[in-house]
Formats: sequence, C-alpha cells, structure tokens
Amino acid sequence: MRRFRRPMALTIVRVLRRAGPFPPTILDDLLQDTYVHLCSHDFALLRTLASRHSDSFEPMLRLVAANVAHDYLRARMSQKRGGEYRQVSDLDLSLLERAEAEGSATKIERRVQLDEIDRLLERPGKSLSTSRDRQIFWLHFQLGMTTQAIAQIPSVGLTPKGVESSIFRMLRHIRRSFGIE
Repeated sequence: MRRFRRPMALTIVRVLRRAGPFPPTILDDLLQDTYVHLCSHDFALLRTLASRHSDSFEPMLRLVAANVAHDYLRARMSQKRGGEYRQVSDLDLSLLERAEAEGSATKIERRVQLDEIDRLLERPGKSLSTSRDRQIFWLHFQLGMTTQAIAQIPSVGLTPKGVESSIFRMLRHIRRSFGIE
C-alpha cells in the first residue's frame, strides 16, 4: 500500500481535475474504494494478474484507480441521482427558521408563519395533486426528509426529481402569495 499509494492517488487526481474542482477529502475515499475493489471477490483481480504478467502490476493499479474515479464522477453527474438538478436552496429554508427557546417570540412568530403557510397550501388550487404536494412540502421542511427519502414513500409516487419539482412549485406559490421575490 505504501509503495503504490502515490501513483494511484496521482491517477485519481488527474481524472478528477478534468471534471473541475473537487473536495480534497474525496481523494482518500476514492483510494479506499480502489483498495476495496482490489480486494473484492477474494482478491480475484490480483490473483489473475499475477498469473499473467508480473510487470503489469502498477499499470493495473492505476487503471483500477482511474476506473474508480470515473465511476465516482459518473455517479455524481448521473441524471438518475439528480447530479445536474438544483436542490432547494438554503435561502428557502429561511421561510421556516427554527426557534431556539421554547415559548420565545421567535417560536410564536414561526408558529404563526407555519399556520399561514399551511392555510395557503390547504386552499383548493388548479392542480389535482395539491394534497400530495402539501404532504411533500411538510415532509421536507418540518421533518427534514430528503427528496430521495420522500420519493421512496409508495403513496408519493414520484422520482426524486419529481419531489424536487413539487417542492419548487410549492415554494414559488408561497413566495408569490406572500410577495417574496
């Protein structure tokens, strides 16, 4: 591990740099994934390589490291996992800030604000899915569930991107109703 860590790390860095900036902590994770890949299936990859050619060990390690880095980038950018899809911004969370002290003025204001939002969301709208959208909205903002977790609820019947769209529509509706830009 000591001998081949540097060549594998350099290979991973080269692959990641082509895709743009990356967090430095990801390098250690990808190196660990490379080791796991090499050790999987009872070291089958290493055993088959040793029987073929002894000088190809380092190039094989570099190739495995590059493949692990490419797999990471593919997963990060995958449309299926919402790679290019914008998440709800932290600014939208300001609508529902949590109060620190029980019974404080902030807590009371928050409760009034939540009641106003709930009344707004209960109003009959043009869409047939308003009750589902309302449920998604509260699961996300009150319970803190991710779009992926909400999409796994069978009664929701949406993909993570569909859940994100629902939250986006509800936030836009709330902003317009309260005159927030």
